[in-house]
Amino acid sequence: MLKRIQTRLYLIFGVILTAVVLCVCGYAYVAKTNAATMRANYKADVESAVHLGTAQDGIWGLRWGFAQFIALGEGNPEGRAKVLADDPKRLQAVTEAFDALSKIPKSEEEERSLKELTAAFDTYYKARAPWFELMNQGKTAEAAELRAKTTTPFGAATVKALATMFEVQKKHAEADIKNAEAAEATLTTALALVGLVLLLTLPAVWWLARSIVRPLNAGVAQVVAVAEGDLSQTIPAGDGSEIGRLSNALRAMQLRMRDMIGSIRQSADSIQVASSEVSAGNLDLSQRTERQASALQETAASMEQLGSTVKQNADNAKQANQLAMGASTVAIKGGEVVDQVVETMKGINDSSKKIADIISVIDSIAFQTNIL
Repeated sequence: MLKRIQTRLYLIFGVILTAVVLCVCGYAYVAKTNAATMRANYKADVESAVHLGTAQDGIWGLRWGFAQFIALGEGNPEGRAKVLADDPKRLQAVTEAFDALSKIPKSEEEERSLKELTAAFDTYYKARAPWFELMNQGKTAEAAELRAKTTTPFGAATVKALATMFEVQKKHAEADIKNAEAAEATLTTALALVGLVLLLTLPAVWWLARSIVRPLNAGVAQVVAVAEGDLSQTIPAGDGSEIGRLSNALRAMQLRMRDMIGSIRQSADSIQVASSEVSAGNLDLSQRTERQASALQETAASMEQLGSTVKQNADNAKQANQLAMGASTVAIKGGEVVDQVVETMKGINDSSKKIADIISVIDSIAFQTNIL
């Protein structure tokens, strides 16, 4: 799997460039095929021109034979015989040239022009034999009249058809040359465009990958640092692009985490202070508890003393009662003994009040102990 964005970008642009190159290669193949067709057409044009030139030489040679035959005159039968002997050779050259032309692929216009040329030549050549026969018979006037009516206009028509054939071939040859030049120019332009596309695309791909991958790598590094607990790095503010918005979001997250951690630290400090205060309070409470325990021990000791005092008072009261009973029998001891008894009873009353106060203190201490 392709996990890196940079690799994916390179792959995408590679596919695009490959498609462009394949299209150009396909066009180049088509252009090459067309070029082969154009070369074949050009070869056909050249061969047609050669054969048509051969036919032209033969036709002009045949026409020149008329002038030679007339110029040689009746006094040079050998010369006239040579002209007549060369006539079939020239005819064969023209016929072979026409046959070769008919076998070469041609356009409809060229086919039509060739048919007109061969028809005009056949008409012209057939008209030659009667003229030579009249000349050999010495019928010069009749031959001149026949020539004016047949061979001369027929020969002119043949020359005209030959010129038309040359013009048609020239036009098609020029069209083939223009097509070849246009195809070559188009192919050159396509190759130049491919080179320009490669020249512009490769730096663009490199720049695009760099502009996307570098911020992403920086963002990944920052996220890793945040994940490891390092919030000291400064995340720069991004632009309005998607990557810039991601950078801004990371920056906001980092700032919020800093604030949260600061708040947590403050809370931890507060908790630490509160813990210290609670610890001090617990220590104070422990000390107070120890003091209360000591007070309770002292109270217990006081209660024991109080119990002894109460027992002693009870004994004193019993003795007082006995004394009072004895006083009734010994009333004779007088008011002094009675005064002593009254004072003793008063002391007992005061002791009872002290016992009530001590009991109240004990209840208060017990209540405070329950609260603790």
